[in-house]
Amino acid sequence: MAKTQDENTRQISSIHRLWLKHPIMLLALTFIVLYLCILVYLRSLTVSLIEKSVTQSSRQYARIISEFRTLYTSEVVDTATKLGIKVSHDYHQYD
Repeated sequence: MAKTQDENTRQISSIHRLWLKHPIMLLALTFIVLYLCILVYLRSLTVSLIEKSVTQSSRQYARIISEFRTLYTSEVVDTATKLGIKVSHDYHQYD
């Protein structure tokens, strides 16, 4: 159903009257709604930033551990093997 010109005029007129009667209330309501929208947006940004930070840190730790294992193998395990020491991941089986 299409609204008639008279219904549109009445609707605009009622909004105008509400604005004239309660401008501070309407401004306060608008401010509160905008404030809540900003809070929700900032919350989503914060969550996104935390997720990215955790992901980046995890990747960095994984890379560091991998580099440590490579260095440990090349320096400690190779040296111990050259000295005749048996190196194994299941050391509990050996005396």
